[in-house]
Amino acid sequence: MSRRTLVLAPGLPFPWFSGLDLRVWQNVRALAKLGPVGVLGICANDPRADNPPPGVALWRTMTDPALAYPPPTDRKIAARAWPLRPGVG
Repeated sequence: MSRRTLVLAPGLPFPWFSGLDLRVWQNVRALAKLGPVGVLGICANDPRADNPPPGVALWRTMTDPALAYPPPTDRKIAARAWPLRPGVG
């Protein structure tokens, strides 16, 4: 039985522009061997959104500017605390 996996990343990792992109892309490729994998880039308006790579079932970005990475300066503390508060947001 294959597993479906969703990878959340600051931006779409392919083609990579940084070491972070490369590491995320390596993880996506490894997960694709186990089953369908999707990638959601948190960064809005990523220019790589129009060119999905082969072998990736879902290739999307967030479109709400309020959810862009990094968050606006006045929301940085709240955004960093979000993963620690499971019932909020």
